[in-house]
Amino acid sequence: MPLLSRPSYHAEVARTRDAVATQLSALWLGLSNYRDPDVDRFVRVAVPKVQAGQIRTARLTAAHLGGPVLARELVVKTRKVAPQVEYRRPANSLYTALSQGQSFSDALSLGSQRLESLVATDLQLALVAQSQHSLSAGRITHYRRVLTGSENCSLCRIASTNVYSTADLMPIHGHCDCTVEPVYDPADYTAPEIDPADLVLSGLREADVSDGGSVESLVSVREHGELGPVLGWATDRFTGPSNF
Repeated sequence: MPLLSRPSYHAEVARTRDAVATQLSALWLGLSNYRDPDVDRFVRVAVPKVQAGQIRTARLTAAHLGGPVLARELVVKTRKVAPQVEYRRPANSLYTALSQGQSFSDALSLGSQRLESLVATDLQLALVAQSQHSLSAGRITHYRRVLTGSENCSLCRIASTNVYSTADLMPIHGHCDCTVEPVYDPADYTAPEIDPADLVLSGLREADVSDGGSVESLVSVREHGELGPVLGWATDRFTGPSNF
């Protein structure tokens, strides 16, 4: 019996993500001049706040799935880049936009969007790492993706119909907020059906879901040098870490 029910777990994970994103957004928008010393101060405050959110997310996940909480260093170091480098990226986005002739307000907004994406991805990576740890500790061999009801894009909808081995880390994508549930007997699992109309409403082009092929064939997993497995469309070109 989980210590935290699925609805409570989803709510607490979302609350944690929103709290960190809100705090860092206020900090980012409140900087005085966005020069290097200001950005350095932002990074020094931002990194511990993100790591606290990652740890809380891991603990919530362990309370939901069971098993021990993953060691702190494994929860907060899920990217193959130092967080002090990562959380300068909103400033890099701002500088690039300004160098391209965009207005300061537009450049600042791009930096905010980059920051939001970084936070969402880092907390999701912590959730994924703890999920795999909990399932492995429980000797559970298979899992499924669970839609939380907040993002639920076409990628997640398609991926949620399959069963996966716990040996494979759950691929993420930008702003992914899927969670994990154990599948105790894959032979008894019945995949939910996907309504093509729902896929169109969640962002997939109508032509893509009406050509007679399998919708699962539209999705692929690629190895991202910084994040690990990343979910995407089979027709996507890999663009590097800038989207996360």
